[in-house]
Amino acid sequence: MRFILLFFMVFSVVSCKKDVKKQINAEDLLISGSKCVKNADCDTGMCRFGMCAGMLVATRPMDRLRIGLNIRKLCVSRPNLRREVLNRAADFLQVQGSDAIVQGRAAQTIGMLCKGRECKPLTDCLAREKDPLRFYCAT
Repeated sequence: MRFILLFFMVFSVVSCKKDVKKQINAEDLLISGSKCVKNADCDTGMCRFGMCAGMLVATRPMDRLRIGLNIRKLCVSRPNLRREVLNRAADFLQVQGSDAIVQGRAAQTIGMLCKGRECKPLTDCLAREKDPLRFYCAT
């Protein structure tokens, strides 16, 4: 009888854990920096040198594509997260005098997630003087 009771207690605890969604925020997806051992440890799916890489710090284009697809997948079922990521990326894009590469990566993030009017930060940045930034805003 005790064995059956123990079995049901363990089963109920394990099944409860599956329903809990991990709290994810825009900072983790864009910058991150959390410690990791493998790619699965990171919300972005990218572990480099023991640290999770966010979209704005990934240096290789293929890494940014992979991270962007993971971000898009995470945002499908979380519209508030999608809005938060778009707003934070737009903040990085609008900071005058910041690095054009970081701004370009922010533009890439917006381009992967935006729909309709949400793409306005991209059209606004096309008028900027920095060529690398205009390239990312146009693509």
